[in-house]
Amino acid sequence: MQISSNISAIINNFQNSSYFIKALDHSDIPEVKNLLKSHNHPVSEHNLGLIIRDMQRESPDTFYLVVYDKISKQLIGMSNLWYERKYTRGLCTLLHIGQIFVSLTVPPTLAADVEYFLVDSLTQLGMKMRDCYKSTMHIHSDRSARYKQINYEKSEVHMTLYHYVKPKQSL
Repeated sequence: MQISSNISAIINNFQNSSYFIKALDHSDIPEVKNLLKSHNHPVSEHNLGLIIRDMQRESPDTFYLVVYDKISKQLIGMSNLWYERKYTRGLCTLLHIGQIFVSLTVPPTLAADVEYFLVDSLTQLGMKMRDCYKSTMHIHSDRSARYKQINYEKSEVHMTLYHYVKPKQSL
């Protein structure tokens, strides 16, 4: 997969004794499909392939990353990061961290560690690639204390407008 040489060089630095991060590529598709399905977000392998193809061509500021367990070689987490140029602060750059997925096969006691490792790595990686004035992510409030350890703080109210409606179950 052809991605920014900057991220390719930097990403190798983000691993610990248990996990390593790599850029999403076609070899990850079957495991990513299963991970998303286990979180009730089914997606076809074809559509995942399109995401990879499109991010190479159309989304140079978006990076999809996966976390693997070093021992089992199993995919145990994933997320993405992207950048946004802001009109404020002299057109500075804002780093966004996307939704975090941790495999349901990871014991709950370790799932928090995987999630923390992924967020901390994405934050550091994002900041090394671009000079950002701020990083953001949307999380459940019960997880906020965990991220204060890596200097995140509650700051804004997040509002959502959904543009689709799930079909109602028939009686």
